Amino acid sequence: MKAYKICVLFLIILLQGCDPREIDLPAWESEVLLPLINADFSISDIVLNEDLKLKEDSSGALSIVYLSHRDSFRLKDYLEIPDKKVDFKLPGIPNGIDDFEFEAGISAQELELPEGSNVYVPPFHVEEITDAADISEYFIEALFESGEIALTVENGFPFSIDAGLKIEIINSDDGSVVVSHVAASSLAAKSEYTIAPLASLAGKRIGNKLEVVVSNISSDGTSEGTITAGDRLGFRLSLTDLRLAKATLVIPPFAAQTQQYATSFVLPYGAKLTAIHISDGNIKAVMDQTTNFPVALDITFNSAMQDGQPLQESIDMETDQRVDIALEGTEIDMSNGGQALANTIAFSFSISSPGSNGPVTVDFSQPLSGSLEISNIRPSAVFGYLGSYEHLLNGGLEVDFFDHVVSGTINFSSPTVTAYVHNELGTGVSLIDNNDLYVRGTNSKLHPGVAVLIRNSLKQVSVAPAHTPGHNQLSKIELNEDNEPNFDDFLSLLPSEIVFSFPVRIGTAQEDLSQFALDTSIVSGYIETEFPLNFEANELTFTDTLDLDVAFENSYSEVLSGDLITVATNMLPVELLLQVYFMDDEKNVLDSLFVERRLITAGEVDEQGRVIRPSEVKFVITLDNDAVEHLNMASYAQPVFVLNTSGEQKVKIFSDSRVNLKMNGDFRVVLKNE
Repeated sequence: MKAYKICVLFLIILLQGCDPREIDLPAWESEVLLPLINADFSISDIVLNEDLKLKEDSSGALSIVYLSHRDSFRLKDYLEIPDKKVDFKLPGIPNGIDDFEFEAGISAQELELPEGSNVYVPPFHVEEITDAADISEYFIEALFESGEIALTVENGFPFSIDAGLKIEIINSDDGSVVVSHVAASSLAAKSEYTIAPLASLAGKRIGNKLEVVVSNISSDGTSEGTITAGDRLGFRLSLTDLRLAKATLVIPPFAAQTQQYATSFVLPYGAKLTAIHISDGNIKAVMDQTTNFPVALDITFNSAMQDGQPLQESIDMETDQRVDIALEGTEIDMSNGGQALANTIAFSFSISSPGSNGPVTVDFSQPLSGSLEISNIRPSAVFGYLGSYEHLLNGGLEVDFFDHVVSGTINFSSPTVTAYVHNELGTGVSLIDNNDLYVRGTNSKLHPGVAVLIRNSLKQVSVAPAHTPGHNQLSKIELNEDNEPNFDDFLSLLPSEIVFSFPVRIGTAQEDLSQFALDTSIVSGYIETEFPLNFEANELTFTDTLDLDVAFENSYSEVLSGDLITVATNMLPVELLLQVYFMDDEKNVLDSLFVERRLITAGEVDEQGRVIRPSEVKFVITLDNDAVEHLNMASYAQPVFVLNTSGEQKVKIFSDSRVNLKMNGDFRVVLKNE
């Protein structure tokens, strides 16, 4: 009791920062009990997560299950809808105008003929007479692409007109001749004749003010005849089948003119889509020109539905040249209503106008042109033949259960590696039998440079198509010693890393338009490794490293002697050999607890193999001076357990299976005051 009180007093002095030599106390000895190790080694030490699980069987025996990450890809990683640009030309503004005619003539008064009955008209010759015609109700001016002009000449006089009569239609503004005609024969009294066509209007320009020039008017006259004020030499010009090349005129209203277009896509891997649902994308229509009067350009995608209606947009070409169409939520029939097999988007252009408010100049020879760009299509669902292509799924898992194994063998009861292939596509998936197909195990610490492949059963894996969008199919196969010749070699590695490599073929070589996929549809692969903790072991050596901080010797104290008291409690159904090593900061071994490994017997088990009474053993080791010095220098303790099962009988590990190791130091210490 006295030693205990002095020890407590000494600790209080140290905590208050005092030097014991400043206190007038005699040197004294004390017994110090120092806890060094108190550690459990059990399956519960494993940190569980979504990739590592413990599974109990009906008896409560555990299996440790490792799940690899899932490697996957989506169809959209392969099936990209390429951008497409379509240049188009529309018929343009309607360039036809109605047929029309205009008249001119020379009266008796202009020819200075007498009026009345039984008048005498002497022979006469008039060199030239001009009349005017205003056709501005039809256009201001026009350059014709095509058309015809016909001439009707009417002689209303009671005498004939000699051959050689010349008629010219001349533009008043520039004097250019539109058409000219010379009569080849005489024109009888009170008669008419028509020349149709007189001339083609192709390439001809006509203004709205015309002059009708009549020259070389000759007649032999008449001995008697009746001439009235209304008699004349008349000319009627008829313009028919008119098509304008360029004109200044008032544009009349015109109804929609429609032109059909369709564009096809070449999709990767031979895919042929009959329908597509779009989550994102854009169509941009750009016109090369604007108009100087209202013109509506309607763009309609009859095979594309948005909000239950055909997709449609308009451009007012008087003010705009461009329109952007967002495709989110659009569903497109890429068979164009059955008119195409697949991969086709059909659309139409329609132009219409209320007409112009006044005369405008229009170049009808220039068709309306532009481009349509379909870009950044992101499908939410596709239907049709998805094509055929290959992809490599790979990944792996780390088996840290064997991290503390340094030697020995272990034989599990029915361990498995299970390969999974998951398919959400509406087309089949299968593994390809080539050099990339395997599950590989390695342990670089125990067996550096050695790898074991298992692949025999993987050749059989195929996954049926999903039945409907959103459905999925799963194929799995267990790789074990019954179906894999290399499985025992694989396990003998105590693999710390298991990787998989699954080359997959997606789709069919034969076209099948009933296939489908969502943008969320994936094909994935992964593996699961299960080690039932039901095993036999031979010299299976586990180790761990624990922090150790003794450092009980200093300038104020000295250890005279001491014992290490070690208590091992074994709740495993297997005997253990124990050794503990002490290591410095660099993990160099300084000393060991025992000269030779010490046996810890197995716990007592019930009929199910569960430990119902643990085995406990106590070891007291007296330390010599060297051992004390080594312990004082130690920073780490390394327990080493060697497991050996009896005969060929397997043992089971349960959730409460563990080994507890306690180590205390009982030291006789002298406290100095010098």
